[in-house]
Amino acid sequence: MSSSDYSQSSKAAFSFSAISPRGYTEAVVRLTNENIIRVLENVFWRLGEVPPSIVFDNTECAVNQAEGRDPELDPKIVEFSKHYGWAPHSRQPTDARRKGKGE
Repeated sequence: MSSSDYSQSSKAAFSFSAISPRGYTEAVVRLTNENIIRVLENVFWRLGEVPPSIVFDNTECAVNQAEGRDPELDPKIVEFSKHYGWAPHSRQPTDARRKGKGE
């Protein structure tokens, strides 16, 4: 494949990483509710357990409105969390002290 063929066929990918002793990373082409839910199911299967809580970093597919002190989570994510029994949380946009070192 020539470099011009590669540039035409390549797509951007978003990486989703689960931080745990066993770790898990999966790439998706689009950040949608359905993709995040599918990735989370894969994380639960791979880790063999459901964590007590998950923190989202204000991605549009999980957080409807990130303004203010209490960001509004997407209803599909909230429903999914209730089904599996974990608590969804979202970072406040100005909460830089609690963000990971990778940002």
